Amino acid sequence: MLLPNLYGSIMGSVVAGLVGGPGIAPGCNVGANHVMFEQGARHTAKDLVGDKKGNPTAFILASSKMLHHLKLDNYGRAIKDAVYDVIQEGKVRTPDIGGNNTMSEFTNAVISKVRLA
Repeated sequence: MLLPNLYGSIMGSVVAGLVGGPGIAPGCNVGANHVMFEQGARHTAKDLVGDKKGNPTAFILASSKMLHHLKLDNYGRAIKDAVYDVIQEGKVRTPDIGGNNTMSEFTNAVISKVRLA
């Protein structure tokens, strides 16, 4: 979907809400000369500052997208697969996806699953 900045921000927030919240959906902004990878929603999450309950999934998946963009597909795929494995297992989840683990615990679980092919 190609949209101007304002409508892109609105759609990113709506879609992130549909899939589970701002911590879930990665995003990217593509320009003529630059690409920026970030979480898909523009939610500032000020309510989560300092409590370690934020969900790092969107940022981790955005880094995977960046690696694909840089033609480092094996690394991007390994990170994406690790995130999906952790979520599918359901043992380590942040509060927004039905758990009570911290951001660090989720991130460490993802790191432990990264396997390069």
